[in-house]
Amino acid sequence: MIPGLATQLAPPFRLVVTHFIAGLLLLPVVWALLLVDPSPLSGGLFGNRLLAVVHVTALGFIAPIVIGALYQIVPVVLGVRLTSVKAGWTALALVLAGLAGMAAHFWMGRFSPGLAIASTLAAAGLFLAASNLIASLRFVKSWSFGGVLIAVSLVFLLAAAGLGLALALNLVFPYFSSDHVSWLKVHAHLALVGWLGSVVMGATHKLIPMFTLGPEPPSRASAGAAALVFGGLFLLFAAWRGIAPHESGSVGAVALIAGAGTYAALLVRSFAKRARKEIDTGLRHVLAAGAALLAACLIALAAVLPGFLGPLWVVRFSLAYGFLLFGTVVVLIIGMLYKILPFLVWYHRYADKVGLEPVPTTRDIFSEGTARLLFPGHITGGLVVLFGILAGEPILLRAGATILFIVNAGTARLLIGTISRRDDGDS
Repeated sequence: MIPGLATQLAPPFRLVVTHFIAGLLLLPVVWALLLVDPSPLSGGLFGNRLLAVVHVTALGFIAPIVIGALYQIVPVVLGVRLTSVKAGWTALALVLAGLAGMAAHFWMGRFSPGLAIASTLAAAGLFLAASNLIASLRFVKSWSFGGVLIAVSLVFLLAAAGLGLALALNLVFPYFSSDHVSWLKVHAHLALVGWLGSVVMGATHKLIPMFTLGPEPPSRASAGAAALVFGGLFLLFAAWRGIAPHESGSVGAVALIAGAGTYAALLVRSFAKRARKEIDTGLRHVLAAGAALLAACLIALAAVLPGFLGPLWVVRFSLAYGFLLFGTVVVLIIGMLYKILPFLVWYHRYADKVGLEPVPTTRDIFSEGTARLLFPGHITGGLVVLFGILAGEPILLRAGATILFIVNAGTARLLIGTISRRDDGDS
């Protein structure tokens, strides 16, 4: 059991799990696309098909699951209700409808008015989801470190969605002449580091101690680490846009990595003092995500150091960095779902039957053994793709994509099966 993860303030469970199901179904699509054409991971940094793959991952898998999780976590962490359940449903529909159009247009390389319409739908869905959560924050009475980071993450989400829409419209109706690629880098890091980094820090500050029965990391030290991350991020933005000297980008990268490393060290210290010594498959995913993040930081540092790499290797290291950042988030999300979802299903299906009739445990409704079998596939497939990116080798990319397609389809089947599980007595 995971005390404190469910609350009467949470929205209807169907809203939360529908977000989870949507994301789980779309993750294998990412690898199916790369099976069809692995060139997005061996070509340039911002090819149209790479944009398709990135947005299916970000808007198809990550955004629905993270937003659905926030609908559950915000009431737990901050003690407030979601302002509008109907807006939650509408936002999901808008994001998925917009994603379908965006992915198709990017994949085919068609920058037509249809892309503008699709991008507007997706951005409207993200604006609505973020605004819905922000409206709920008006009623917060006591702010914790995790709560502040969740609020900050929503500001980053609005900024990332707004800039993304502006960039998509610029592809269709060119209206600004400044460097589109530098703005793309800003957009990507607003989403990956600003939004998702804030969510990860805010959520893990509460959830990792909850899962392991360890102490929460000190809030002041955690805030210092977050300040380093955000300070480094804005230094990078300034360097990319020419507001600050180019060398300040390297300083920003070092500060960002130092902040991420400091926060990771705080979590490791909490983990070392845990009362629950068992390391289950969910926690193995969390540890693997930490290793991927460390590798991403080292690769990023090599890529930004002046003169350290030649032009070809800068491109390959940059692609590897992006892959590892996305991999960090994907593996972390899967690990968190393994921890959270079985309990939530149990709570909503069986909590009111305790003491009245025999009820299963979370171990009965979730196959830990299957999750344990799938885990090496995530690691193996990820490493094969990473080596394929660094070598520029399509055969390795297809091999890794095949492994990850199979493993992620298995993960989706396992978790959706947990959600839809019915006992003989269920109606």
